[in-house]
Amino acid sequence: MLHQRSLAVALTAGVVLAVLTVLMSAWLLASPLPLGLAASWGLPAAWQAHPAVQFALADLLWCRLPVLLLACLFGLVLVKNLQGPPSHLLLACALPWLAYVPMSLLGPHLHMPWLRLLGVAGWALLPVLLGLWLAGRSATRAPAPLSFRRPQVGMRRSA
Repeated sequence: MLHQRSLAVALTAGVVLAVLTVLMSAWLLASPLPLGLAASWGLPAAWQAHPAVQFALADLLWCRLPVLLLACLFGLVLVKNLQGPPSHLLLACALPWLAYVPMSLLGPHLHMPWLRLLGVAGWALLPVLLGLWLAGRSATRAPAPLSFRRPQVGMRRSA
């Protein structure tokens, strides 16, 4: 019963993660890159002015990386606070995103060749799935929590 409750909480967290991911991605892609960010990477001036490079940098670093970090944070919180196998919890959290991305690509992108459509779907799925995978990897490698025990009364200190 407790395991089923944990899975339900993880699924609900996955819905919240999917909604936050869509809203955060839209907001970040609509906002401009901070001034001087592309110049600090040492790219040639011709590349900095090229719209495709600006879009790639904005998409990868300004949108996908924060989504990956958000998914990783969600995964870590789930694994640390819920009981059950981490893989089941993270899969339940990923299910809403796995359902949303293909459904969102069906209507407006059906004119694309199917290989390109699979690439777009994979690129959209990647940050959340990678973030949850990283959370699962770090949760399994995490050391056991420290136990703060009170010293026992009546024990002698050694000199």
